[in-house]
Amino acid sequence: MYWLAKTAGVPHNTLRNIASKDSQKRIDLTVLSKLCAALECLPGEFFEFAPDDEDRAITALARSKKAKAGSDGAGKVAKKKRKSGAVRAR
Repeated sequence: MYWLAKTAGVPHNTLRNIASKDSQKRIDLTVLSKLCAALECLPGEFFEFAPDDEDRAITALARSKKAKAGSDGAGKVAKKKRKSGAVRAR
């Protein structure tokens, strides 16, 4: 890890946090870019998508909206009429 920290210009603590699956919630794109350059790889080689409950809910919502749009006949999403004067520019 020392070599990677020095070569990529990324603090050792940052690399240790990235390696810890329990504590890592996000990664800075600059750090990711530096790691990819040092290791001569692509970002996709670092990650695997593992959907959680929130991801599955978003997928279900997106599918529901697509199905609703498809059953609209022409495939267009119906637009609500805006009430006159409901939105005003400042």
